[in-house]
Amino acid sequence: MTDTNTPADGQGGQAATTTTQGTPSQAPPAGSEQPFYSGFTNPDLKTWTEAKGFKSAEAQAESLWNMEKLMGAPKERLVKIPEKADDPEWKGIWNKLGVPAEASSYELPVPEGMPTDFADEAKKWMHEENIPAGAAKNLANKWNAKVAQMAEAHEKALELQSDTEMGQLKAEWGIQAAEKENIARAAAKEFFNLDGDKMNAVERTMGSRAFMEAMVAIGEKLGEAKFVQGNGSDPQVSTIAQAQQRIKELQKDREFAATLMDKKHIKHVENMQEWDALNRKAAGL
Repeated sequence: MTDTNTPADGQGGQAATTTTQGTPSQAPPAGSEQPFYSGFTNPDLKTWTEAKGFKSAEAQAESLWNMEKLMGAPKERLVKIPEKADDPEWKGIWNKLGVPAEASSYELPVPEGMPTDFADEAKKWMHEENIPAGAAKNLANKWNAKVAQMAEAHEKALELQSDTEMGQLKAEWGIQAAEKENIARAAAKEFFNLDGDKMNAVERTMGSRAFMEAMVAIGEKLGEAKFVQGNGSDPQVSTIAQAQQRIKELQKDREFAATLMDKKHIKHVENMQEWDALNRKAAGL
C-alpha cells in the first residue's frame, strides 16, 4: 500500500512514499528470460522439470493431469508389487487378481462320461502357478476341445488304415475275399467270444490285416478238424440215419438256407461246415 502526504503550506518538500512488501514470488517476473521453474526451492523437482522439458507451469500441470487419467483407478485399487518373490504379500495380490484361496474352488469342466481324476490334479497345478479362476476355466475348455480334436483325428487315421489294409487283403484273397472274411469273424466269435464292439476293439489293437489273417488261419484249421471228426457242428449227429434226418430238417429251414446262399452272412461259414459235415456223414464218409 502507498500513502502520499502533501507538505504543509509554505513548506517545500518531496512526497514521502511508504511501500509495504509481501513475500517474494517464486515465479520469475513477467518478461524475464528465466524458466518458470527457476524459483523452485526443491532442487530435485527443479532438475526433474528441466529434464522433462516443460515450457510452462500449465504444461507441467497438464502432464500430471493426463497421468492421473491414464491410471484410471482409485488409490485403494492400486497394487504395490513386493520386491521379493517369496514375500507373503503376494498371496493377497494373487487373490485380488482372481486366484482362489483353495485349489478345490476351481471350476474345471470335464467332458461327459470322463473321470474327474485329471481335473482334480489340474486344479492343484493351477493353484500352484497362481492361475486366476477364469483363466483356468478357459484353459480347461481349450484343453478339452484339443483332446476331442486329437481323438477324432486318431479315429479317422485308424479307419483309413483299416480300410487300406482290408483293401490290400481283399485284393490278395481275390474271389475268396468274402468267404475268408466270414471265416475270420466266425472264428473270432466261436473260439474267442468276440463280436461287435469287442471284436472291433481287438481288431483296432492288432490292426485289421493282422487280426483277419490270424482269425482266418484259426478258422480254417479248426474247421478242418471238425470235418475230420465228421460230426458237423451238432455232437448229437453220430449215425447216418441221424445225419439224414437232420438234413431233412434243415431243408425246411428257410433262414438256414439263406445263410448258405449269402457268403457275407455271419453264420455262412459255420452253417456251410455243418451242411458239408452232415452230407458227408449221410453218405457214409
